[in-house]
Amino acid sequence: MLYEFLAPDQHWHGGNIESIEGVKNYADVYATEHNVVAEGDKVAMRFVVKGTHEGTLWGIPAIANRVAWDALMVYRLVDTKIVEQWLGRRESDDGRAER
Repeated sequence: MLYEFLAPDQHWHGGNIESIEGVKNYADVYATEHNVVAEGDKVAMRFVVKGTHEGTLWGIPAIANRVAWDALMVYRLVDTKIVEQWLGRRESDDGRAER
């Protein structure tokens, strides 16, 4: 669902997930939002991401287990599309085990 909100030329500022394409390493991936704060053209969200780990990410080979991690995302929007995004997560959270 995220991909429908991305501008074709959106800029990924990185973070710990290497690229937005890294999300595709997880089958059935979904995020549950816990906090959303918006100001001007920016939106910040705190959420938990869960999915089945089916591809290498963060140097961790696919383990086919359910995993979860906390994340903080900041988006910049233009005409309802995400044109820039930043991702952060806790350094101690390697996404190996679902909570």
